[in-house]
Amino acid sequence: MLTSIMVIQTNLFFIMAQFFDVTGTWHDYRGVRHNFSIETDTAERRLIKQIVGEQYPTERVVVYTIRPQ
Repeated sequence: MLTSIMVIQTNLFFIMAQFFDVTGTWHDYRGVRHNFSIETDTAERRLIKQIVGEQYPTERVVVYTIRPQ
């Protein structure tokens, strides 16, 4: 009787996530400007505007700087 042993090799990969410091302003329904500063793992302005829009009641979001940490 043949017995086969299956050896499973797993490789561990460490993904280094890059984070960014983002600053800008958001405007409320009255047009009042408010500053924000967040840390995020994306540098895409479209996604940053979406993140800020989910945190604050915004009418408009302006991203000033995106700096890697």
